[in-house]
Amino acid sequence: MVRAKSSERAAVLAVALVSILLLASSQAAKADGVAVTIVPSDVYIVNNGTKSVDVTVTNDQTFTDDFSVSVWPSTTYYNITPTLGQSKIIGLAPASSATLKLYFFAAENATVLSTNFTVTATSTLMSGGANSSAVVTVHIQRNILVGISDIFLDDYTLDPAQCMNVRIDVTNLGLTLGQYRLSTVISDNKDSSVVKRLNDDSLNVGSKSLGSVSHQYCLEKYQANGTYTLSATLKDSLNTLIDTRSVYFEVNPLTSLLYDKSVSYTPFAQTKVITIKNDGNFAQRYFNVTESVSGIVTKLFYPVTPPSSIENADGKVTYVWTITRLNPGETTSVTYEIRFVSIWISGLVIALLVYVAFAYVFTPRISKNVIMVGPLKRGKEVTALIEMRNATLYELKNITVTDSIPPIASLVEKFDTMRPDTKRNEYGTQLTWKIKSLKPLEERVLTYRLKTNVDVIGSVRLPAAGMEYMNHKRQTKRIVSKPLELE
Repeated sequence: MVRAKSSERAAVLAVALVSILLLASSQAAKADGVAVTIVPSDVYIVNNGTKSVDVTVTNDQTFTDDFSVSVWPSTTYYNITPTLGQSKIIGLAPASSATLKLYFFAAENATVLSTNFTVTATSTLMSGGANSSAVVTVHIQRNILVGISDIFLDDYTLDPAQCMNVRIDVTNLGLTLGQYRLSTVISDNKDSSVVKRLNDDSLNVGSKSLGSVSHQYCLEKYQANGTYTLSATLKDSLNTLIDTRSVYFEVNPLTSLLYDKSVSYTPFAQTKVITIKNDGNFAQRYFNVTESVSGIVTKLFYPVTPPSSIENADGKVTYVWTITRLNPGETTSVTYEIRFVSIWISGLVIALLVYVAFAYVFTPRISKNVIMVGPLKRGKEVTALIEMRNATLYELKNITVTDSIPPIASLVEKFDTMRPDTKRNEYGTQLTWKIKSLKPLEERVLTYRLKTNVDVIGSVRLPAAGMEYMNHKRQTKRIVSKPLELE
């Protein structure tokens, strides 16, 4: 018996709770002294059709009030346009009502769907006054038996160069076979430009049947990122529009900068070219290309492409080139050279100095000097010395040494070294020595005496001595000493 009574109490409480909920639900469109009622609350419209509902506003306040009536969405929404048939502001006495007409127009291309519109009545007498809302649901129905029932994509988010499969279904609910033409267009949502027109398809759809058309569409390698629309249009054999339907898909952004470095050489420079290619699908802006070299190399560094800036840090110099814009598929390049000209010049100077030094140090030499005690006067005896040195690394052969005594002096027939062959002529006395060879680094000294035949006023010029020889290449060469001035 106790259990029975408990069950009866639970049932009574449940009924009371349901009654309260139903009462609250019935008052949902009534709040703050105003009520909005829409009849009918569901409207069914075909394409190119218009339907209306009655919107009743009731003033439950104890005073007269003016109410503003609004619809949201207030403009065309999903190709459905709402319009209030009377003034949007109505005056109501206490406990009185007014009814307005609300019209809905469905465009020819309105998609089969159900959507809600909200009607709100708001007091205009004071801020934050009475207001209330009600909802009407608009259902779009086709006025034809044939239409595009669906569009399927195997992927709605793609990368550049990726392919997607498209299937478009056409449904014929009629009792006869129909012949139709289906056109498919892909457009860019940014500017509504047509990106691709797929081939028009002709298809026959039997009574109460489904026909399908399939395509594969591959994006371009540099297809711009963003949102795209695939639209299908169905027309009959008389080219009369029957139905349209659209779906959206996204193309992902792809960042890809490709760098390639090539190096070429000439005798005077190393040339490096850095090539940058934008292999992504959107423009790259304001990025840097850098190249670092040691401080020593900067003396040889020559940027053919002028850098945007130069930075010095930790003993290195960094050249920075700023690329302001590089469109998809475009390439640009940065070129610089390491020029060897200064190295070549330095090397040539060093080589020349080495050559001169080598030529001076490692070549045969001859010099002429005199030994004289006291001033030069008539009958003064002077000793002449001719020094020869083979400073080369090879033997000199067939050596002939020549010298001459001017007419104002004569040869003293007394010799401390090899006796020369002599010959007198109008220019004085000619002296000739024949030496078979001089070995590498060997030295030889020849001497002779002379005396002046007249009193000398000023100085006497002694001619230069000469040496003729054959080198290791069997070439005959001749060198001479400097002349001397005797005072």
